[in-house]
Amino acid sequence: MISPLTKYCWKKANFDGINERMMSIDWNSMMAVNFTADNLWAYFSHVLQCAVNDFVPITVCRNPSNKCGFTKYLAQIRTAIKRKQCLWKLRRKTQMMT
Repeated sequence: MISPLTKYCWKKANFDGINERMMSIDWNSMMAVNFTADNLWAYFSHVLQCAVNDFVPITVCRNPSNKCGFTKYLAQIRTAIKRKQCLWKLRRKTQMMT
């Protein structure tokens, strides 16, 4: 798990390494041991998280107030998101009235 002051750098990720790691697991024998869906999910998510930690570099935020340099959406996308939110609010109001 990464801290709030760090983020994964997916642009520099080694997806081939993640793929090889996931393909190297003997999933059939693992399924024979873990019978519940919760156990299977816990194992799968643990293996995937380990692969991500090994093959995706982590960058450290120098300015936490900058939200790690996350880029903002383009103005057109922000406008579309606001419009969608307004339309959803309007829809919820009209559904309550009917």
